Amino acid sequence: MKFSLIISLVLIFSFGSFSQTSRKDVFFKDCTAKQFKTDLDTASNFILIDMRSVKQYKRSRIKGAIYAQNTNVVFHLVEQYDKDLQVFIYCERGDESLTTAALLMRNGYKKIYNLREGIDDWYGEGYRLCKDKLVSSDTVDL
Repeated sequence: MKFSLIISLVLIFSFGSFSQTSRKDVFFKDCTAKQFKTDLDTASNFILIDMRSVKQYKRSRIKGAIYAQNTNVVFHLVEQYDKDLQVFIYCERGDESLTTAALLMRNGYKKIYNLREGIDDWYGEGYRLCKDKLVSSDTVDL
């Protein structure tokens, strides 16, 4: 088992700041590529975040993804929205995004979807990656 997965699970299940009532509102899904795509295709109020290296992001990404180099940037992105926003998040292998997902949950974000095995699983399932030219709104600098 990955070390970061263990840390993430500890964070997920130690909601010290949540009351029993608010825990019922929290939804976390550690998705396979198929589940992630299905949920993403049916989502309406969401943000899609890519946590890989900027070089990887510039080369290819899931269409509509916004680049976030680390957890601090992810929080900067999502704080602009209501905490009921659906947050779809992925990285290279699924571990960094899983840790970030756990931190988002601890901070009150209620609908988190993590691409469990990362972008390689997405591509391995035959789903397309976007290689369009980037515009300035696709990246966030802090």
